[in-house]
Amino acid sequence: MTSELIISILAITVGFCALSISIWQGIETRKNYRLSVTPHLNVYYHWVKDENDPGIYLENKGVGPAVIKSIVKDIEGQKIDFLSNPKNLYDELGNIFNNNTPSNLCFLTLDPGTMISSGERIPFIWLNCKDLVNSQQNEILEFRKTLLKLSLKIEYTSVYGESFSESYIDPLLKITKINT
Repeated sequence: MTSELIISILAITVGFCALSISIWQGIETRKNYRLSVTPHLNVYYHWVKDENDPGIYLENKGVGPAVIKSIVKDIEGQKIDFLSNPKNLYDELGNIFNNNTPSNLCFLTLDPGTMISSGERIPFIWLNCKDLVNSQQNEILEFRKTLLKLSLKIEYTSVYGESFSESYIDPLLKITKINT
């Protein structure tokens, strides 16, 4: 073998190794970009009357924004989507409260595509306690017992379109995470 042939083979080998490392680095960088914007929604139950009103809050504990796709309650195979028709949420709350819904009950209507930023906590269903006095603490306890009957499935995506689903099932508040 001549020295020219050996140098040519070494040059091709070095070039192939450099190409392989570049491809691998690109794949790892892409994974890192996806991880850097992964949302993680939690349902935060707050029952103490303080600066926040008692109720159920949605909180994004991930590092990227969560894009809400649906909030569904599954009742014996029948799915009720709260985002497409917010009246369904009000009717379901009426059923849960045995048509004795508190006058200070509030809920947030979200549109499909609503974004919840990283670290943001938004109220979803809460009791407006601005005028609530200490003698009405029993109302908060009843509100808590009643809302614990509500089970939800929240479907959301990252900004890259990766789908996630969080299910909040009662009465034991079992949390199941399903990555799809």
